[in-house]
Amino acid sequence: MATVNYPDFVEERDTHDRSEFVYANSKRSRVNNFIGDNMVSYTIFTYGTNTFTETYYSQYTDFEAEHYYLYHLDGGRITSWGYHSMREEGARLDSAVFTYTNDNITQMDGYGNGEDVEWSHR
Repeated sequence: MATVNYPDFVEERDTHDRSEFVYANSKRSRVNNFIGDNMVSYTIFTYGTNTFTETYYSQYTDFEAEHYYLYHLDGGRITSWGYHSMREEGARLDSAVFTYTNDNITQMDGYGNGEDVEWSHR
């Protein structure tokens, strides 16, 4: 486990914030976020064959899953991601697909909840 402490920039609070990074099998498995001694959110990482999922939980939903990102991999590269809302029954609300040339991302196509490209960066 690794811990990162950082100053709290909210003037009304006299606390320090910190994030704790937990690793299992050389992969990040969880990040816990604190304000003072109170955990305010955490993220769990799960790994599939060519995917990994980042699921977010916070105190605002009584630590029930709020949303998740599903990342698709080709070797060590992220080729696309999708944002899914638990409030929308896991529906994909946003996503992006990356095009690589050699080892560099040369294009990123963004989608909303449909199949049509809504924006593109080169």
